[in-house]
Amino acid sequence: MSIITTVQIRYEGILSAVDPVNKAMTLVGVRSFGSEGRRNGANEVPATDQDISEVTFKIEHIKDFRIVEKPNTILLDPAIISTSA
Repeated sequence: MSIITTVQIRYEGILSAVDPVNKAMTLVGVRSFGSEGRRNGANEVPATDQDISEVTFKIEHIKDFRIVEKPNTILLDPAIISTSA
């Protein structure tokens, strides 16, 4: 999933939880791509090469989100140790 926050920073990761009570969305294996020019050259935020293991976002601070790649739902089940095709 790709998320752009209200401060114009884009993050990509795997959606792991949506908390409707606290109005939050959690991604795992997250990478920040910075502001990528969305701030029109003012206070641009650079991308980082370091992955963040888990990030929880306030839904009210998410400007846009989209599915980048549809994951294999079988592989998201923590009970599965391995699979073969």
